[in-house]
Amino acid sequence: MKSTTARECHGDTVSREAFYRNGERCYRGEVTLDLQHAFDTTLADIPIILSVLQLQQSDFLSFQCDSENYLSDANSFSGPLHEMEKAEHFLISQVLSDELSADIKKLDPNWQLFFELIGDTSSLFQDVLFACSRVHFNGFTFIHLYFEGVIYAAIQDDDLGKQTLLDVNFVDYFRGGNNGSTLAMYNGTTWMKLSAWKRAKRKDATVCLQHFSISSKSENECEQGPSSNTQDFDGYVQSYYILKHENNNQGKKREVMFRFGDWFYSGRVDLPTINSVREIPGVIREMRLAQHNLEFVGCTSSLPASNKFINVMQYSTCITKRMEDEAASCEVYLRQMMNDKEEMHWLELDNNSCFFEFACNNDASSPSSELMESVELVCNKVYNANNVMTISIYFEGSWRLVLEETSGENPLLDSKFPDLSTKSNGCQLKTYPRGQKSWTELRSLSVWQAEEEKPVTSGEIEIVSIEKAYGTKQRKQGYLRTILPRSPLRRKNR
Repeated sequence: MKSTTARECHGDTVSREAFYRNGERCYRGEVTLDLQHAFDTTLADIPIILSVLQLQQSDFLSFQCDSENYLSDANSFSGPLHEMEKAEHFLISQVLSDELSADIKKLDPNWQLFFELIGDTSSLFQDVLFACSRVHFNGFTFIHLYFEGVIYAAIQDDDLGKQTLLDVNFVDYFRGGNNGSTLAMYNGTTWMKLSAWKRAKRKDATVCLQHFSISSKSENECEQGPSSNTQDFDGYVQSYYILKHENNNQGKKREVMFRFGDWFYSGRVDLPTINSVREIPGVIREMRLAQHNLEFVGCTSSLPASNKFINVMQYSTCITKRMEDEAASCEVYLRQMMNDKEEMHWLELDNNSCFFEFACNNDASSPSSELMESVELVCNKVYNANNVMTISIYFEGSWRLVLEETSGENPLLDSKFPDLSTKSNGCQLKTYPRGQKSWTELRSLSVWQAEEEKPVTSGEIEIVSIEKAYGTKQRKQGYLRTILPRSPLRRKNR
């Protein structure tokens, strides 16, 4: 992010030019900041600025930036990015050298450290407010941050291959600094000193997400409410929560919550009443387009326990995991049907859109009735490390689950949800006359083939097919013979 701007300040805000890269996609644009964060920036402000960038990035210019389409020298960010890469390579080569690694192990054998590289960087990072990067390579994560003439770095093991590509809270890796040692001094180069510091314990997912995620220790926590000993989804998450109109008011203003990675945004936006499953993809798109009207309300480590969406988020996390488990438990039966019954050939089609539907009895006595009474729609999309994307949708008392194969990348602005309104083929897999201990409302599980239809207009929202609406290639999905063995809960037991 640049430290200066060519535009004048307008009122209490100012724009800063920013560059963002996620995988092989690059984004460039301007971020509007309040004057304090724009001119009196501290290290602790960087996560806040990055959250604002996420909120405004839909207005950024997007372009390819892989090895064959790298930034040209004319791009104003090309020079600083090149210097940042050189600094990262120099720092890592020093830290991993035989000469210094012995001293580092003496300081902390577990490498719970961060490194500080100081030098004369005024000409290298001219007009740069800060730069940060996270690179996943060969089972390790390399985190770097440039701020006020200092390069900070940390190295840690990847958590079971989980790549938190949109975890922007870089600063937590560089807290501590009370116990350290100078590793090297340099002469005749840009760099002057390299130091190592013991870092404070970072608030990772097992701690940060204690407010609203679901523990796997007790099956009945779904009906008991929040727990302080919990886990979150296992991958990168996008979530959308929409509440019903208050007091049966049919105005358009709705309370919503939007989760993007570890960050949460909430507010009131103009959305029509959702009359059918068919309208869900369009409503999600409308909510995403209105995200500039939402306020940043916290991250997974700071979302207040009093937030009205927390219990709903906790419940939906639990139910999504229960659905994954139930779908995976049908693997043998589904394989048998695919092998023995010709009429079930639609389960084998590579371009098939299959989904699981969980019918529930949501009467007033059910444990979740009061919790979900005010909720109109819940949509979760989870990118898992095993290249299976889980989509869960709650609407009108029923839950739906979609499992899709992905390329392994997390599309930054992929807010598409499938149209599950039209069922062309289906089969009931299980019934639950008394529900389950952890999900008493559950009554039946079915698998369906969803069939796309021509665009229709409903209210003020135009519903179109996924490919036409977003201009993307169709994903290979619904291939249950290969997906179910890799479903998120199933893989833990194999």
